[in-house]
Amino acid sequence: MKKNLLPVAAAGLLLSLIIVVSYFFLFSTPNVIKPKAFGGEKYDSARAMVIDEKNNFILAGMTMSYGPGYVNPYWLKISPSGRLIKQQAYGGKGDDRILAITARRDSGYMMAGHTNSFGAGGQDVFLLRVDENGKQVAVKTFGGKETEEGRSIIQGNEGGYLICGASASFGPGNYSAYVIKTDSDGNCVWAKTYGGVNVSQAYFAAGTDGGYLIAGDTTDGNLGKRDMWLFKLDGQGVMLWEKFYGGIHSDTASCVFTEGENIMLAGDTGIGQGRYSDMYLAKLGPEGGIIWEKVYSMAGFQSLKSAAGSKDGGFILAGVTAEADGRGQTDIIIIKTDSSGDVLWTKTYGGSQDDFAAAVAETADGKIALAGWTNSMGAGDYDVYFFKAGSEGEF
Repeated sequence: MKKNLLPVAAAGLLLSLIIVVSYFFLFSTPNVIKPKAFGGEKYDSARAMVIDEKNNFILAGMTMSYGPGYVNPYWLKISPSGRLIKQQAYGGKGDDRILAITARRDSGYMMAGHTNSFGAGGQDVFLLRVDENGKQVAVKTFGGKETEEGRSIIQGNEGGYLICGASASFGPGNYSAYVIKTDSDGNCVWAKTYGGVNVSQAYFAAGTDGGYLIAGDTTDGNLGKRDMWLFKLDGQGVMLWEKFYGGIHSDTASCVFTEGENIMLAGDTGIGQGRYSDMYLAKLGPEGGIIWEKVYSMAGFQSLKSAAGSKDGGFILAGVTAEADGRGQTDIIIIKTDSSGDVLWTKTYGGSQDDFAAAVAETADGKIALAGWTNSMGAGDYDVYFFKAGSEGEF
C-alpha cells in the first residue's frame, strides 16, 4: 500500500515558507522606521547625523542623562531597522556639546562642538575623535581666552578636517567667523577669522574644487539688519570672494552644499520684521550669483535646520514650525521640492509637546532619515528623536 506523501510535502513547503518569511523580517531593512525616542531621564538631543557603509545611522549631540558633566557629548549608533546598537557619553565636568559629525576616511568619526571643561578660555571649540564603536580616541580644543563655538565639520579636500564656527577671542569684530583646518589627527594646520567689526558667524561648510564654501550671517553686510553670508576660501584659508543675500530685515544662512558646479544655499529669511520667519532656498552659480531663490511662506513660524539634495534632482528641507494647524507647540516640518525649488509636498511630524529637527538625509533606498529631539515621547525631559520616512514623507 502506497503512503500518501501529499501532507508531508505540504508540511515541508509550509516550514520552508515560515523560514523564508522569518529570515526576511529578522534581517531585511524595513522601508520605514516610525518615530523613536532614545535617552535617559533628563535632557538628550541629536544635533547631527551620518549614515555608515552598512546603512547604520550615527547620531551625535548632547546629553544630561549620561556622562561625567552637566552637559556631555553624546554618540548613538542605530541599526537600519531602528534598533539602538550602542550609545556613549564623553566630556569633562562642565558643559560640553557636540553639534556636528563627519566620518573619517579610515574608520571612526570626528565630532565638533564646544566645551568649557577643557581648553584655554571660557568656552573653546571642541574636536572629539571616536572609533567605529564609539570609543574615544582623542580630544582637541581650539580657541583663546574668550568664547568660541564649533558648529560644522567636514572632511578636508586634501586630508584632515575643516571646522567652522565663531570666535570672540580673535578677529576684528565682537564675534567673528572662525575656520580651523586640521590634519588627520586633529592637530591645527591653520586657523583664521573672517568678518567685519560687528558680529559675523559661520554655521556650515562644504568642500568645492580645492577650496571651501562657508555659510553664515553677518551684521557687516549691506542689505539688512543681518544678512545671509557666503564666502569661498582656497585650500589655505584665503578668501576668494564673499556674497550677501537677504532683504532689509534679518536673514541667516544655515546650510550650504554643492550641486555639480552650482551652490545650494538654505536658511531663514524675514526674521524680526514684525512677523514670523520663512524657510529659504537658493541655487547659486559657481561664484555666488543667484540663479533662482525660493521663500516658503506659511502661517506661523518656520526655521530651517538642515537641507540635502535627493537622487531625483530635488531637495529636502527640514526644520521646525509653530504653525497653527501643527500637532504640538513646536513641530518638525519637511518640505520636498523639485529641481527648481518648487514644492512637491510638505509634512509635519511630532506629538502634543515640542519636537525639533536637527539633521536630514536621503538614505540609499531613497527614503528620508531625520534626527532631532522631542519631549512629546520618550523617557526623559527631552529625548533624541529619530525616524526614517518614505520617499513622500509617509510611514
